[in-house]
Amino acid sequence: MRLQGSTFIEEIKVYEASGLLIAAIGVVIASLPRLFTQWRTDRPAAYRTAAILLLFVGYMGLGGYLLITSFPGFSARPIKLLGFAGTAIGWIVYGALMVLEQIENDAGLPRWITQFGWTDLGALILLGAGLFALHGF
Repeated sequence: MRLQGSTFIEEIKVYEASGLLIAAIGVVIASLPRLFTQWRTDRPAAYRTAAILLLFVGYMGLGGYLLITSFPGFSARPIKLLGFAGTAIGWIVYGALMVLEQIENDAGLPRWITQFGWTDLGALILLGAGLFALHGF
């Protein structure tokens, strides 16, 4: 197992940034049927949903950019790699929860998903723990 060298670290960064891109594309694709339904029935809600989705894609793009450009020379110790993965996963989960909290809840999603609560706090804690693992060790 090769854990040394900058090429391994760069590969990890690309995989994590790709994960952010895939998550953003998945959320947008999953939201398209709702957006088309809103477009036919409620144009202002469709505009709001489209704006939220565009902000989410920008949020994920920012996360991918920060993951690739930040942390340029951290070592390949397992705690650093776990921190890197925790940062990416926390970023994805928190972004997805923010989208779900902003859109109208016609789908009957549970309240613990559609309102700020313990799931958001868990995602923020994971994000913070990942950043701490990257910078603290």
